[in-house]
Amino acid sequence: MLKKTWLAALASAIAVLGTAIWVGYVKADFKLSQITALFLAVNLFFTVVAEEAFFRGLLQDRLTAALARFRYGPLTALVCGALLFGAAHAPGGAVYVMLATIAGLGYGYAYYATQRVEAPIIVHIVVNAVHFIGFTYPFLR
Repeated sequence: MLKKTWLAALASAIAVLGTAIWVGYVKADFKLSQITALFLAVNLFFTVVAEEAFFRGLLQDRLTAALARFRYGPLTALVCGALLFGAAHAPGGAVYVMLATIAGLGYGYAYYATQRVEAPIIVHIVVNAVHFIGFTYPFLR
């Protein structure tokens, strides 16, 4: 599981943050502060676990089961989950929705490839950690 998960984490971080840089949403800003570990722990336990339990562990899983008789059912479930994940981030604006959708594709792929909710949780926290430590956070103003 970890082999597929780390590949998905790397690809997701590159896709999300590369796109964010490309559209001018963030820029490089490396930082390790006293709050980094606390921020990441809170982010993991209060945001990432809850989002992945819902969007992958419940939503993508149920959609996959409902669409199992169709040839591309599991992939359709993955894309639908990613689109809904993006839509859930609509208060952040259109660019944030796009970036969250890209991230959701990576998280959904990790779940699809492993069938374990721990995989998208790992991918999600890796993307958030790379963003927080390596780039402007939350975004350029």
